[in-house]
Formats: sequence, C-alpha cells, structure tokens
Amino acid sequence: MKCSFGLKFQRKITGTSRIFFNNILVFFLIIFPDILYRANLHVNAMSFFFVTTMAFAICLCCQRKILRFMLSFFSIIQIIQFCHIKYFGILISTSSLYLLEKEILDVSYEVMDLFISYFPILLTCVLSFVLIYKIYPTYPKENIKSTLGSILLIASSILYVSIIDGQLDFTPNPTRFAFENSIKTVCGYIYSKVGKIHKFNNYKAYSVERIKPISNDPVTIVYILGESSNSEHMSLFGYDEDTTPNLRKMFQSGNVYCTVGIAGAVSTISSCKFMCNAIREPDNIRQTSSDTTNLFRLAKESGFKTFYISAQQNNLCSSVGGTPYIDVLITRMRYPKEFSYQRDTFLLDIIDKQEFTDKNFVVIHQRCIHSPYRKTVPNSFCTPSRQIKHRDTLLYNNAMVYNDYVISSLFGKFNKSKNKFYIFWTSDHNELTGQNGLYGHGHLLLACARIPIIIQSNDQDFLCEIRKKHCLTHYDICSTIIGLFGMRIINPNEEKEIYYINGIDYDGKCGYIKIKIPQNGDVTVRETISK
Repeated sequence: MKCSFGLKFQRKITGTSRIFFNNILVFFLIIFPDILYRANLHVNAMSFFFVTTMAFAICLCCQRKILRFMLSFFSIIQIIQFCHIKYFGILISTSSLYLLEKEILDVSYEVMDLFISYFPILLTCVLSFVLIYKIYPTYPKENIKSTLGSILLIASSILYVSIIDGQLDFTPNPTRFAFENSIKTVCGYIYSKVGKIHKFNNYKAYSVERIKPISNDPVTIVYILGESSNSEHMSLFGYDEDTTPNLRKMFQSGNVYCTVGIAGAVSTISSCKFMCNAIREPDNIRQTSSDTTNLFRLAKESGFKTFYISAQQNNLCSSVGGTPYIDVLITRMRYPKEFSYQRDTFLLDIIDKQEFTDKNFVVIHQRCIHSPYRKTVPNSFCTPSRQIKHRDTLLYNNAMVYNDYVISSLFGKFNKSKNKFYIFWTSDHNELTGQNGLYGHGHLLLACARIPIIIQSNDQDFLCEIRKKHCLTHYDICSTIIGLFGMRIINPNEEKEIYYINGIDYDGKCGYIKIKIPQNGDVTVRETISK
C-alpha cells in the first residue's frame, strides 16, 4: 500500500518530472546516513554519478518483491558499514568482512553490549530504505524488461567503479559515499570467495632437528597467550597511569625481560597460528597445513606433559593446532558459567587443580582484554570513575589493571619453583585506542602488530642470551621455546632480518606486510600487500 506522502506528490508530478523527482529523492535518502555520520565528508564527482545511477536503477525496478529484496540487502550492508565506521573509525573492507565471518561470536557480544549506542545508526539506515520503498510509484503492471534493465544497470555500475587502472579493485575509498563502498566491499568479498584463484608461493618444506638429547631434568615451560594488549597503556613500559603495578614489581626482581615485539598477524584467529606454530612466511600453505613445527607436537616428542588451558572458545583450537598432542585440553566451553562469572581469574583455579610432572609444557590462553572491555573485567575491578564508554582510555586502562592482576598471578603460579622454569607472555596483536584515529584491531598496519612481551626465568644464561635481541616476534618466541625442547627449526625460506605481519587470515589471502628488523635499529616496513 502506498503512503499518502507518495500519492500526494505523484498526483502533482507526472512523466519526466516525476522520474526526476523520484530519482533525486532516492539519491538523498541513500546518502542521508553519510550526511549524519561522516564528518568532513568530501566526495568526488564519480561517486555522485554512481549513486545517481543506482537511484535511477532502483526507480526502474517494477517488481516489488525484487525491490524489497534489493532494499533489504542495501539496508543491511549500510548498517554494517556505519557500525564499522563508528567503532573502528574507518570504512569497512573485504578483510574486515573476513574478520566478521571468523569472529562472529565476538562481534555478537560486542553488538549486544553496544546496541543502545548503535541503535540510531540502525534506525537511520532502515528508515532511509523504508522511505524509498514507500515513495516507490505503482506501475499498472510489473514490467520484466524494466526490472532486468534495473539489474543490468546496477551490475554495470558496480563493475565500472570497481575497475581501476584496468584491474578489479574493491579497496574502500574515503572520497566515495558509504553506499558505494559498502557495495564494492561486499562484491569484493564474494569475488574473493568464488571467483578469485589465489596464487600461493611454492615454499620449501621446514624440517626440525634435535640439537640436544632428550633430558629428564625437571623443567616447566609456560606460554601465556595474551589478548588485545597495548604496551602504550602499560606502566611497565612507561605509561603515565600505573595500570600494571604488579608487573612492575615483578620486573624489579631482576629475572624478567620486557620488550615490545611484533605479532605474526593482526587478528586472534590468524595470530594463534603463528603463536603456536613456528611459521615465518605469510602464505606458506604447506606449513600452515602441517604440524611439523607445532609446539605441542614437539613438546610431546621431547617428553613433556602438555596442557592447553583457555578462557577462549573452542574454535581457536584449529588455529593453535596440535590437539592430538595435548594431554590436558580445557577451554571456556567446559566451564561456561564459571568463566562468565569469574572471567580470566578462573584460569587460576583450573591451574591449581592440575597434576604437573617433572617436565611440563603449559599454554594458557587469556580472554582479557578483548572488547567489550567491561565484559572481560569482574565487577570487583570496576571503579566508578571508569564506568564510561568502551572506547575511552580510562575504560581500557581499567581492563588493563585487571589484566595486570591476572598475568602477574599466572606468573606467580610457576615462578617460585626450585626447578628450572621459563615463562613467556605476549599478546596476540595490538589494540588501537585512537592512534591515527583508529580503534580495535584487524587493521593491516605495523601499529596493529606492536605487542608487549614479558619473559621470566631462573636460568640467567638464558635471560642474557634472550636480551641480546631487542625486538622479538611470534616466530622468535616459538623458535626459542623449541630450542628449550632441545630442537631447532630449519627454514630454507628464511631471509635475514625479514619478517611478515599477516592480515586477518594466516594464508596471505587478506594481505600482509613485509618488514625488516635489524639487530640494532627500528622496525621498517618494506612492502604492504593488500588483497
């Protein structure tokens, strides 16, 4: 049924004038969210032409069922786009859709927590396309030719704006309307899924050799996989606010090494592959599909009892790998109520119940500080002065104070042993808190891969050796742990001082950064491959 608003104007405006009026009105409703939510918007003429053409194509469609589907689709992608802009500060990309697919559970938690603040976006995007449908003219009969013309016009317009310098390019462009970027991103995602053949490099196979005989000497190696930790918000690394008092105190003991390193990737699922498998290259499918350099496998072969204790969901086990070689495997799914109430503190209770042997390899996976930050912190750690928006620096700092308590407590469970112990803690990726106007993680940037690293041991010779390298990577940590197993990795593809930062996937399909880490010097970006 047509609304009175549409009837009133359609009686007064006929023929070419009515088509022109409808086109202008549809154009305005499409760009209305841009006007509301994108400050300092400067759009080029090409984007005006694209949206005008799409508005005309919508007006051409004579079949209401197809129109309903079309407008519903446009509404959904616009909601996703503007929620992404509000949270991350940038336009959504094809890689971001990959991340949404892989971390849908985390995203759903975030949406539920922030629903009220994002509700105006949802309302605006839905209302815009509902109004387009309401003002849509009633045709005497549904013309299939006109509808096909509408679809062809839409397809050709998308193809036209997606070809840059003779090649398909679905990269977001801030000088284009969000509607155009949304459609291009979705098309890029679909194309990468079904139409694009990704060419992988043909790397040589890794091998592992034993350099020391298997020893029965008592030793415990602990590897704590942190989450979304930014060293710039840790007083241990010089931050003004004392967010890590326990770690600072622990550092004063003298047997602790702290540094800022480089992650293997910028998302949790991707990083876990590089944190627990010694892999250096960004698109080495041969190695990511193998467990030859998996830490659990090599620990088991070296006579260690293996543990994987995680506050995360089960799905990360596929990235961590080596599950056939894990003696004790506990994730959040085994104790959902306990983790929901106690958060990462429950990891301490689980550790207290374990039966350790003379040789232990223990991997502990944190959930804190994943966003929404207040959801990872127990109420006892939430002070009234920090109960503010999730993006605010103080709220992230509040979560960091809790993170400090958890990390120092985990270290405390193992660093009082009279036997040799080696404890490693690092984050899976950085969490941007407004640097260059960006928030969260998943951005293919060097800044998103800068991670804090803390290592403690009562083996002074080991600490002296590890301190010689000023910037460690996930690959270096894996290689170091494998060295403690009495083994070493032989990587025939290794280039001196060259490392890689993966995008949100570990097979290189979502791009990567090639970096150089000299022995004494700053990390430099050599090349960024965006896909």
